Amino acid sequence: PFSARRRASSQCLWGGGVQLPLRAFAEPPLTLVFADLIHVTARERQPFIRSYMTVDAFIGAVLDVAMEIHGRGFLEGPGTPDNVVLAFGERVIVPLVEFLGLGEQELRFALSLRAQTEVSALFQHGRQGLAAAFSQHAKGAGGQEPYRRGYWTLQEMKRFALDLDLTAEMSHSALQRIFDTCVQHEVTEERGFEGMMSFACFRLAFILIAQRIHSSPECTPLQRVALLMLRLGASRGASDLGAAARSVLGVASKGRRGGQRYRMPLSSRQ
Repeated sequence: PFSARRRASSQCLWGGGVQLPLRAFAEPPLTLVFADLIHVTARERQPFIRSYMTVDAFIGAVLDVAMEIHGRGFLEGPGTPDNVVLAFGERVIVPLVEFLGLGEQELRFALSLRAQTEVSALFQHGRQGLAAAFSQHAKGAGGQEPYRRGYWTLQEMKRFALDLDLTAEMSHSALQRIFDTCVQHEVTEERGFEGMMSFACFRLAFILIAQRIHSSPECTPLQRVALLMLRLGASRGASDLGAAARSVLGVASKGRRGGQRYRMPLSSRQ
């Protein structure tokens, strides 16, 4: 229900330097004592387990917090539960999710997707264009593996996002989270160093970015990667990226200005 204002939230966060604790209001609307009271109340509502808060109890606690904040004049609009939760979500939950970004589940999904035959073939088909896009901003080319093609810092990742105009669709904090998560995975696997994104690491980040910005349920995960590859190819005029994307997305036809116009397969649009 909060997706309608996700882009506006992302634009604010991109240049806002958001950090925890998240300051959604000019002054704190609740005290720690009141927050403890809500926590205890939510646990006591549970019929059996009271040593920790279940998901259902947490959702009830969020509603209690939202209603209390609305009652104190910190949220606008009618006081119905649906409206209050929506307003609280837009003001607090969406920015918080944008900041926290990836979870372990998202990373595992991206790793499993990267290992799929179809995704591997797509990256192989567009390898030259992807390598050129990476090399455009890379530092230290010619180093030891995994940095033979050089590496990116977070600043190069930001430049890449600006090249593709991703800043209107992803917040700075979400992009940083993707960078940190992918690099940390490579560090954990003892294949890289802190703050340095290799070309292989870039491909993993590419998958994660694609899943974030093309989130329509009508698209398969593979098609989302192809859509981002298509976008990158159009921005750079890289024919191999366009051809790779078309092999997944369907038929291509020439536009009036010599550009490409693409149609999703019928099965994806039904």
